[in-house]
Amino acid sequence: MNRSISPTELTFPFKKSPSLLANVSFIIIDLFHIIIDLSLPRDGAPLSINLTTGATAASENGDFIVQCWTQDAGKHSGEKYDWRCVVSIPGGGAVTNNDEFAFKAPRDGYAPSLEITMRADNPAWQDTVELKFYYHLANGLYGRMVFTMVAFNQHFCMIESALNPSGSQNLEPSQ
Repeated sequence: MNRSISPTELTFPFKKSPSLLANVSFIIIDLFHIIIDLSLPRDGAPLSINLTTGATAASENGDFIVQCWTQDAGKHSGEKYDWRCVVSIPGGGAVTNNDEFAFKAPRDGYAPSLEITMRADNPAWQDTVELKFYYHLANGLYGRMVFTMVAFNQHFCMIESALNPSGSQNLEPSQ
């Protein structure tokens, strides 16, 4: 059985027995990377994204679901309005993370969804919000994502995702 071994795991055993080198094999897993911009309905209709292929569907069946609601009817240009966005991972979950080098997903602590709520009376109101998080899919795969929601004019989101197809929590890109 092959498994990934970190450099720190390698140095310790070799001090005791250099012959172990013959039994070590390395597996380099390429991550599935997706960078995609998507238009979103403003009425809460779900948009499903396959995080392996980037394919989308107007349904609640998929790896990653985005929904957005905007209450800007009758508002003039420049006026604030209420809006919210929910991202969900059916059968899995997400946990926020703002580490600069987000390379190891946690095993637990995942919530089934994350929500952005922006009320017009919020002094820190903005029409663009970025979320950084790890995710765990229903099929057991781990990934990390930068999700940017733009709730202005024709709403859209930007997704940058890295998914490890091996099931490992390791999200460090191979060089």
